[in-house]
Amino acid sequence: MTFDARMAAFLSDASITALVGTRAFAVMTTQHPATPYLFWQRIATVPQDSHDATAQLVENTVQVTCVGSSYADAAAVRAAVKAVIEGNHADGPATWSNEEDLFSDDVNLFSCSIDFTIWHNESA
Repeated sequence: MTFDARMAAFLSDASITALVGTRAFAVMTTQHPATPYLFWQRIATVPQDSHDATAQLVENTVQVTCVGSSYADAAAVRAAVKAVIEGNHADGPATWSNEEDLFSDDVNLFSCSIDFTIWHNESA
């Protein structure tokens, strides 16, 4: 499974789709999607070396930003994302490291983001 497919599997969990439907986007959103929605982006990818060569294990830093017309909507999506990604280690561990809450005056929307370190085996 590719890393992108792993993220898609995480974000298609029923607890997340109950909140955002199909409005989960990679890197950027469509123009003016209905709220709430989320988008994710890979911030860093660090391959791991072994004694003999580059290992197939990769450390990915990912930010998931959840957007809503109210803070409660955005925070609920973030809580669902956090529970799903933290609770699913079948393809490698994942931990969260940072949360941020923002309000955007120009579009009148709240956003709640969370950063994850997700280990992924590229040979799986």
